[in-house]
Amino acid sequence: HQLSALYVWWDLRRRHPEIRLGLREGTFAEAKKLLLPSLFFFLLQVSAGLVLQGTTLIVGSMLGAVAVVAFATTRTLANLVTQVTGTINATLWPDLTTLEAQGRYDVLRELQRLASKVVLALTFAAALFLHFNGAPLMRLWTQGAVAFDAALMDAFLVYVIYLGYMNTTTMVMVAANQHRSVALST
Repeated sequence: HQLSALYVWWDLRRRHPEIRLGLREGTFAEAKKLLLPSLFFFLLQVSAGLVLQGTTLIVGSMLGAVAVVAFATTRTLANLVTQVTGTINATLWPDLTTLEAQGRYDVLRELQRLASKVVLALTFAAALFLHFNGAPLMRLWTQGAVAFDAALMDAFLVYVIYLGYMNTTTMVMVAANQHRSVALST
């Protein structure tokens, strides 16, 4: 990471000597103005981590280590769907930011609507696939070491459908640097 940062710093100085990195050029007021939106973006990441790790800790404390294995393995299998929809959202993010910055709200609205439909269709299709094929996939993946719980898988699949849709619908706000309302609602 440090080598990458050094290269970026060197390349920036070479291409844009007018841009100076450092604390001398900034003011506390500018830092405060920049840090507040970043704080809300940070809160989004913290809440995602709390949901992911917090649920595991709760399951472990209430049901024990064996339940954690089944819970985490089932969640990981279901979250493959979220990885695909997250990739779609990440791919569209720069375009959404550009459209919002240009004030092209009609195109932005249509792109967001199309993305929501595509993500919802994909999550439903993937959820159906995992509903019917989750047990053999789990058996293959864990070599039969982890018992498959169909009800748990179905609960995760409902959550994954919800999460895919919510992440896609709130993506416009995040891409437009409006993290506050999204962070406060999660």
